[in-house]
Amino acid sequence: MSHESTLFLLGILAILAPFLGLPYSWLMVIVPALGLAIAALSVILRARSMQQAPSRAEPVASIPLDENNEAIV
Repeated sequence: MSHESTLFLLGILAILAPFLGLPYSWLMVIVPALGLAIAALSVILRARSMQQAPSRAEPVASIPLDENNEAIV
């Protein structure tokens, strides 16, 4: 299962957890654990996307300008 689909599934479980009829003492453990798992997985996905992102600092071609800062055509 990919990280994205796991994150989606954890989000659905976090939404549905209060309505599943589980004892309150279980929810006191399950809901924070789901939240922690969602946060950790989102940090992992963010780090992966930052590593794969191409550099945005592309050199800009300089245009020759005259003394009035107008482009020389």
